[in-house]
Formats: sequence, structure tokens, C-alpha cells
Amino acid sequence: MAGRDANESTPLLDNSVASTRSESVFNGRRLACAAILLAESLERMAFYGITSNLVLFLNSSPFYWEGTSASQAPLIFMGVTYLISPFGGWLADACLGKFTTIALSLVLYLIGMLLFPFVANDPTRNSLCGEEMAFPVQPAECFNDTVPANVTCRNRPSYCGPAIYSGLVLVAVGVGAVKSNITPFGADQVMQGFSKWGPGKC
Repeated sequence: MAGRDANESTPLLDNSVASTRSESVFNGRRLACAAILLAESLERMAFYGITSNLVLFLNSSPFYWEGTSASQAPLIFMGVTYLISPFGGWLADACLGKFTTIALSLVLYLIGMLLFPFVANDPTRNSLCGEEMAFPVQPAECFNDTVPANVTCRNRPSYCGPAIYSGLVLVAVGVGAVKSNITPFGADQVMQGFSKWGPGKC
């Protein structure tokens, strides 16, 4: 544990030479900080790209999910994301370390994101989800304001639901673990220099 913590406070991409007190705390660590900021920026764009477009994606051809089912998907996705965050922090602190946890989480993130182009493409979607489902024929009473008790109005199952939810869960696990670790890992890149000079010396 102690050895891993010591390694994580070492800059990820350190090309520094001997520092003097007059140099910035970021000297020799700018590349590491830029890499972390870039990774976090791209992760945030991917996350909000999913949450902002998911309902429209599921409501449109060829999925045609019902409004309630399409609206539940981003809520489940965000719920899993925030529930996984504490576990991601524990995993980094107790088992794997921040860097390894972030790297594995980004792999899960990538796999989950790659599922969406596959379900959007006709040949791969048909192999993953089967042929597109037909809408059930509804009795005329289903279109009235009140439906008689002896009439059953059948709902169309959410087409390609298992594949879409699998991708969402993989992305949510990746997001949750990244969110809980990337900020402290970024702080670790400059912690050595800051602690050496003391507060107020940046």
C-alpha cells in the first residue's frame, strides 16, 4: 500500500530536471497535467453526448422505444454512474491504485461506447439483436380514453434492449470509476513539488 501510494505521487510523465524554489510547481509536470485534462475533457464530452442524445436515439428508427422506456434509460445510466463512484474510489485505494483503476475503467468505457455504433449499424445490429420487431396490432378500444377491463393492449418490447443496456452499464461503470479517481490522480502529479515548497509558493 505504501509503495503504491509513493509511486502514484510521482508524476505520470515526468521530464523535469532539478527544480529550484523560483520555478513553478507545474515545471516538468505540464505534460502530465495536460494529458489528464485532455482525458477528462474527452470523457465529459462522451458522457454528456450519451445523456443528451439517448432518448432521441431510442425513440427513432429502428428502435422506436416507447417514451417511458426511452426516458428510463438515461436515468438508469446516471444512477449507476453515481452509485459506482464510491466503489471506484475504494477499489483504487484498497486494491489497484488510481492509475490502474483509471486505465481499466477507460477500457470498459471504450468497450461500452463501441457497442453503440454496432447497434446503430444494420448488419451488426441484426446479429446482436435479431430482426426488427413489428408493432403489435392493437384492438380499437386501445385508442379510446378508457380501455375496457376485458381488452388487453399489448406493448412492443424494447428492441435491442439487452445490448443497449449492456453498453450503458459498461459506460456507467467506467464513468463512475474515472470520476472518483481522476481528480485526485491529477493532484498527485503536482503534490511532490507543492509539498516540497510549502503552500503559497506556486
